[in-house]
Amino acid sequence: MAATVPYLLLKIAWLTSHYIGAVDPEVLAAPTFVVANAVTLLLDLAVVVVAAALGWQWGLRLPAWLVLGPMWVATGLLVTVGVGASVAALLALVLPAASAAVGVPGLRPWVFAVVYTGFALQALLLSWLFVRYLRARWPGLLAAERAPSGDVRALRRPLDVRTGPLRRTVDAAAILLCTAVAVLDGGIATFGHPPWPGAAGVRPMPDRVSAAVTALAALLGIWATAVLRRRLRAGRSLFGPLAVVWTATGSMVLWGLYTRVVALALPAATPSVRVDEVEIIAGTLLVLAVAGTLRSDPASGRSVDGRRAHAGGAPR
Repeated sequence: MAATVPYLLLKIAWLTSHYIGAVDPEVLAAPTFVVANAVTLLLDLAVVVVAAALGWQWGLRLPAWLVLGPMWVATGLLVTVGVGASVAALLALVLPAASAAVGVPGLRPWVFAVVYTGFALQALLLSWLFVRYLRARWPGLLAAERAPSGDVRALRRPLDVRTGPLRRTVDAAAILLCTAVAVLDGGIATFGHPPWPGAAGVRPMPDRVSAAVTALAALLGIWATAVLRRRLRAGRSLFGPLAVVWTATGSMVLWGLYTRVVALALPAATPSVRVDEVEIIAGTLLVLAVAGTLRSDPASGRSVDGRRAHAGGAPR
């Protein structure tokens, strides 16, 4: 919770017309920035609530979706933005030529350091709290050959895509679009814009590093899904690949939503591209593919609760 304090204080100051750290106060007084600051203030307050739910006993009594949903959103945003900003700041220290590309126009450099260092700390601390929460609530996720509890199965039941042709179609589409995300975001990270002729605009350094994180997340998501299936057949712990898929899908979907919102709110700040839609769809399809894998694995005969079924279909 303490990691959110500098950011919250800064946002409250700006919303009350105290433009601390602003080179040009008129930029922060614009209606678009006022709305953006109000929304991001609410999002960081939500991080405080999520941290409280993960760290206190009453959080164990909440419905699974009420904890996992916000945590997935927080993971996708904080990991991508936090890692991207941290690496960009490190590059600025090592490569003086890159320092001009790091920062936020209209704000003093220390604002960037305070805000994004806070994001990185929030990502680390929330991840630690989340692992502790999982151990307390669903210990089977962290142990080999132990099944997750019933409310986890209930959570993924609405996403059932295990039936033959539909599941294969979702799997193939997820792999194809995740590969596309890796190529497109890799191009943004390398060139500052999507890798196709005529693409305009150059992204700032933090966005380019965050695009690199998203490209890596897409590739790791494909790899982790394959590992997940092998471990499911072998009856081994699923925690490692699930953690990678969790972070990868959150990174793609939430970074795609973030860049789309920025493009709509500030058309001059971000090139008008469609990479974000590909990220959102790819991440969503990967979630469905993993949900179908977890529901059942016909090749191994394992049911959802980790037990083997008899020929007649009745669990042992």
